[in-house]
Amino acid sequence: MAYTGGLMSVPGWGPVAIDLAGLNARAEQISLLADHDATLDGIVGHGRAHVIDGKLLVHGTLTGATEAAREVVELARGGFKFQASVGVVPSDYERVRPNDTVQVNGRAVMAGRSGFTPSAPHAAVSSATLRPAPSARAGTSHARNWN
Repeated sequence: MAYTGGLMSVPGWGPVAIDLAGLNARAEQISLLADHDATLDGIVGHGRAHVIDGKLLVHGTLTGATEAAREVVELARGGFKFQASVGVVPSDYERVRPNDTVQVNGRAVMAGRSGFTPSAPHAAVSSATLRPAPSARAGTSHARNWN
């Protein structure tokens, strides 16, 4: 699972929810990257994204062609639980006032005390394009398990 459909913390934005109904995830293939490294050395595999039941899933294949891929495979064989991180390019978003609630991915998401405002730039992203870069991470605040 690349994204559960709820709030995630994004550097420079704060808490964000991506409305998956507005996500363009139609690419035939997306790159699976180690630590968001979009160079050839960072490629660990490839996959295809699917939005199912308000969640973003990526089904794919790991490759042994790079050192990063070999390290990911070896660590996974040893029981390490990687997490996924998604990259999107927002094309539209909604700022939400403090304590207001918005419907995103079939659930109610409530803004915190600071809301989704310019001083605390939190937002519900209503449309975006998935970058070809779900990433194998050792752990981030908005990541989900990557199997």
